[in-house]
Amino acid sequence: LGVKIIACQMTMDVMNLKKVDLIDGIEVGGAVTFLDFAKDANISLSF
Repeated sequence: LGVKIIACQMTMDVMNLKKVDLIDGIEVGGAVTFLDFAKDANISLSF
């Protein structure tokens, strides 16, 4: 389906979460990572 999920690194730090706590296939990145991807995306959701 072409879905990509990027977990916010800062939020993960605040909530004391590690990449191993996430399901497979989720990338971790900061605002720059998200913005770089989102600029070319047709649709992006954030919450």
